[in-house]
Amino acid sequence: MELTLSNFVKGKLEKLFQKELKTIMKNILDEDTGYGKRELIIKIAFKPVYEERENIRVTITAESKLVGHEGLTTNLDLARRGSDNFLVTERRSTKDAPGQMMIDPLSGEIMDTPTYVIDATAKA
Repeated sequence: MELTLSNFVKGKLEKLFQKELKTIMKNILDEDTGYGKRELIIKIAFKPVYEERENIRVTITAESKLVGHEGLTTNLDLARRGSDNFLVTERRSTKDAPGQMMIDPLSGEIMDTPTYVIDATAKA
């Protein structure tokens, strides 16, 4: 009988490959990850156990190199409100000018632009 990847380690190498392949497919389907390259790396290392070299220790590992989640970004406008408070307005687009009203292009309605008050004296 010939030693092949499908019968090596009683077929467990195939199961290891399938497990890592599923991990990569899930990562690709995750819309929060980037479009970068994913890799599935299988390493098979052979090391003679004794000087006679009649025994060989075989180590098999599989790993996936995935694309991470893309970071979240936003744009904030900061305005001082008195000596201890600030107003922070989140802009939805870098094209928005500070204080600009945003209108939904589909509905024509004025879009909500969140504004937050930050009290600089409050303890974190």
